[in-house]
Amino acid sequence: MYAYPVRPTILPEHLWLGSITALALIALLICLHGLWRGRDRWPWLLAALLGTAFVLFDRWHRYPRYPELPQDTFLRKGIAWTNFLSCFLLAGASIVHVRRNPRSKRVIVGTWSVVGPILLLWMAGHVSPRSLGYFWTCRNQMKVIGIATHIYAEIHEGRLFPTRFVAENDIERSWRVELLPFLEASALRERYRDDATWDSDENASVTNEGKTPYRCPANERPIDSRGRVWTAYLAATGSRTVYGKDGLDRRRLGSAPDGMSNTAMIVEACGQNVVWTEPRDVDVDIVPVGINLPSAHLGRSEGILSATHPGGPNVLMVDSSVKNLTSKTDPAVLRAILTVDGNEKRPFD
Repeated sequence: MYAYPVRPTILPEHLWLGSITALALIALLICLHGLWRGRDRWPWLLAALLGTAFVLFDRWHRYPRYPELPQDTFLRKGIAWTNFLSCFLLAGASIVHVRRNPRSKRVIVGTWSVVGPILLLWMAGHVSPRSLGYFWTCRNQMKVIGIATHIYAEIHEGRLFPTRFVAENDIERSWRVELLPFLEASALRERYRDDATWDSDENASVTNEGKTPYRCPANERPIDSRGRVWTAYLAATGSRTVYGKDGLDRRRLGSAPDGMSNTAMIVEACGQNVVWTEPRDVDVDIVPVGINLPSAHLGRSEGILSATHPGGPNVLMVDSSVKNLTSKTDPAVLRAILTVDGNEKRPFD
């Protein structure tokens, strides 16, 4: 599970990478023909094709962002096979060419001696599963938020924080701002002005701060048109949730009838596009219950859970454990973990 799919399904990336893949196949055929005929220009064709392979390997690793769609999966596989077959056939054709033209042995061996190690070193540094690392980074960030939540509760008589804090002048601020000191971000909290709204000019420098503990590293669109950073983590509010309908319920940690390990507290919802300082979260009574649901807008998801990394979105439970959900997760399980008193004892079994 990578990013949520979007509509329209045919994106510019499809046409661009499809054209690059087709050109790579044509270059491969030209190169093989030159090698077979023993033409003098083949070293240049070999270098050009290997250069194309570098680009395709890099693009294959970074793309597609929406591989749940059939055309994305087909394109990704086509790019991968093009690269592997290119290197394999080029090596085989080079051996055949040396046997037929012994005089070119020095040129061919020299070319492969330079290109081969560079290719291997490049692959070792760039074709590693970085996107999988994003998954674990995001998961660890949620775990840290869970620990910070429990520390906050210990200081406040065992009660969870409300999702919105109201100042004396009726200006609201998000729980994400209030939890910053417990996430080793006290300096960022001190910069936030409680007497100004979250979208005011006074708080613009904080709202636009990219180094926040609420940003998913895999999100390629982390800001809105005004440069304000989106959060990947939202509190689950609504009827029968931990935080209640208005998000102001301050439930004790041990007062979840379904069990703290079976009740969701914070969900990963990159597709909701909520600014991290905005006092707004996700309402399970309004937002469709689903994972990576499609949207008519690029970079959005209509579902309550959405992630931009492989492995699917994560969910922070009341006991600070982190559960991973995918598109194969039973919808009944998703609804069960969002309720605090649905009498679902072991929804993950």
